[in-house]
Amino acid sequence: MTAIGDSEGTVSIMQLCKPLYETSNKEKEVMGQIFEREFKREKNLEISRKLAGDAQAKDKKKADAAKLQVEKEEALKVRIDTINEDFFKHVAEGGQDIDKIKARADKRMAE
Repeated sequence: MTAIGDSEGTVSIMQLCKPLYETSNKEKEVMGQIFEREFKREKNLEISRKLAGDAQAKDKKKADAAKLQVEKEEALKVRIDTINEDFFKHVAEGGQDIDKIKARADKRMAE
């Protein structure tokens, strides 16, 4: 027998059949298998989430490395341009025109 109540205070008494309150050996075995499958499923999902997170972290790391490489290249180009300008200014101090000197240098580089 079992008593069932609701929020209004009504209580009902019911008699349950034997299979509802007693378990069989087969039922215990089946429930154990169900719990084992669910445990494995949860473990696999956790591993999948971790691998997905690791993959995203690697992708982000690669993107950061590529971005850093581009920034280094740009900084190097700016530095080279500054050095070239300083060089041509120093060479042109003798009164020659900087554009003429650069044109002559470009001509020699093309050869």
